[in-house]
Amino acid sequence: DPTQPAPNVDVLHEVEGLCLVMMCSCRVMTRKLALHLLKEVRNIFTMYSDDQ
Repeated sequence: DPTQPAPNVDVLHEVEGLCLVMMCSCRVMTRKLALHLLKEVRNIFTMYSDDQ
């Protein structure tokens, strides 16, 4: 069904949410990790949308 998002996209949205919560951390390394994860998720979204 083309109206339903792929399960992989749902997982990526969950990772984005986790990263946004991690950005609120007091620890610098946790925020840096969240930033790197957000960049990777954005790259995956870009690759996924190019394939569609």
